[in-house]
Amino acid sequence: MAFSCYRNVVESLSTPRTDPWDIMLTWIGTNYWSIGKMYKHGFLWVATAEDANIYKIKQDGTILDVFSQPAIVGFPLSRGLAMDINGFLWVIDSWADKVFKLKQDGTILNSFASPDTNTHGIGFDNNGFLWVTERVSDKIYKLKQDGTILNSFASADESPYGIVADNNGFLWFYEDNTFKIHKINQRGIDVAAPIAIPGDGTDLTIDNNGFLWIADPMDSKIYKLKQDGTILNSFASPAASPQGLAIA
Repeated sequence: MAFSCYRNVVESLSTPRTDPWDIMLTWIGTNYWSIGKMYKHGFLWVATAEDANIYKIKQDGTILDVFSQPAIVGFPLSRGLAMDINGFLWVIDSWADKVFKLKQDGTILNSFASPDTNTHGIGFDNNGFLWVTERVSDKIYKLKQDGTILNSFASADESPYGIVADNNGFLWFYEDNTFKIHKINQRGIDVAAPIAIPGDGTDLTIDNNGFLWIADPMDSKIYKLKQDGTILNSFASPAASPQGLAIA
């Protein structure tokens, strides 16, 4: 065990990264955070605007289940989706500026006010903290699961939308200014060149193999990408205008 840890540290130190924080995240991700992989089975969850539903689908688009999004003042407008390690869905409602915790049948377990207005993306890291984007003031927030704000910083670009953390603790977010995906550390610093995406995007997620999935509301499609932006697969969304996307 000691040799394994030493080897991982040496390998991390031999990478081109020079930021000590990035090196630490890489090592921790290899040895601890990757435990989060055991909770992901590969099913996708998609929130669609046309019919205000949330769908559970296979990675080929086959529909497995569907339920209505939580309605606020009769107009549900769920955007970002996230799944925690206990299998609960978390939904950002951009109309009411609220965050909902749901069972997988749509039952509301809890809700609290979003950290800001115009919030759009929501994602978890493997320490159980929530990350939320705000697309007008261009901010990213770190929250406890009760809504307590722990930190915030300016987005690396304008109009951040979907956000997700990978198993190494790095954050990936889509921004609607230049239509690219950014990879940043938890202080908001880019650690790789932004990648262009096909079409328009909103929310994104990442699977256990490191592949990115992104929802395209304009063409009503779901894309699977390599981390360099190469398209591996795409299929039609279960309904028009997919807004939120999560994997579990």
